[in-house]
Amino acid sequence: MTLRDKPDRSRNDPEDGVREIAQPSSSTDEGSLKTQTTLCDLCGAQMIERHCKLICLSCGYQRDCSDP
Repeated sequence: MTLRDKPDRSRNDPEDGVREIAQPSSSTDEGSLKTQTTLCDLCGAQMIERHCKLICLSCGYQRDCSDP
């Protein structure tokens, strides 16, 4: 085998080692983006969920997640 017979590894062959990577689709799943918003029973502000409690940051009202 002579030097001419060896493949030239110094050049970047566009097909050498290139794999297509699946891109996420541009359309997003609407169900995955929606979050449930709970409003405070006393003042109507948005409540946050921490573990199994709902807490109103506006008035301090707390509700357990098992409450109706």
